[in-house]
Amino acid sequence: MRPLPIVAIMYDFDRTLCTKDMQDYSFIPSLGMTEREFWDFTNEIWKREQMDSVLAYMYAMVKTSAERGIPLLREKLVSMGKNVEFFEGVEEWFDRINAFGAANGVQIEHYVISSGMKEIIEGTSISQSFRCIFACEFLYDENGGAVWPKTDVNYTNKTQFVYRINKGVLDISNDLDLNRSMPDARRQQARAVQQYDLYRRRSERRALHEDDEGIRRLFDRRLPEPRQQGRGPAPKGQGGLYLSCRLQRGNVA
Repeated sequence: MRPLPIVAIMYDFDRTLCTKDMQDYSFIPSLGMTEREFWDFTNEIWKREQMDSVLAYMYAMVKTSAERGIPLLREKLVSMGKNVEFFEGVEEWFDRINAFGAANGVQIEHYVISSGMKEIIEGTSISQSFRCIFACEFLYDENGGAVWPKTDVNYTNKTQFVYRINKGVLDISNDLDLNRSMPDARRQQARAVQQYDLYRRRSERRALHEDDEGIRRLFDRRLPEPRQQGRGPAPKGQGGLYLSCRLQRGNVA
């Protein structure tokens, strides 16, 4: 049987699927800090030390936790995912679009490419909807405490994960296959990658949740270019949903 064409949908997370930065729901309150205090502290480190902004917020998480004697444990971060709040319709979206794809002869795959925390995303109600989650992650010691950034997903290196999805090399430790020449027949060819800023176009987001015709419009038309958007006080990424049509063989009409 001929394989179905694959449509890979790649999502940012904070302010795209959930309503604000994921640290704001549980992590920052657990420190006894306000959102503004934490992100101002992060920005201060970022600018003073000329750091990568994502590494700056990860360092701020480690430092503020240590100063308060609060262990930064992986299991604790995962448990915080249950408090993440999503935009209306997000939790129902995946089953709806999967069914729509099946009815139209394509296989839908969902991926996250986010500057947020992988651990928190894993604890959310929608985590099982994704084939793979590419996001920031800590390395942990033998006691489960965070000691070092294991993965840093910033503005520019997000493109490497699109490339990984395109080639089907999802293990981020597998650079050998990622760099190996791959025949076009084996490559999961990307037909198009566009970004759709759900946070910006709220009326269209509502339309997507209200009827299947909205989903059809999402696939049938060229998606608008996103605007530049800051994050909370901390510039940790911009909201967006990325669509990539990948195929096993043949062309997608």
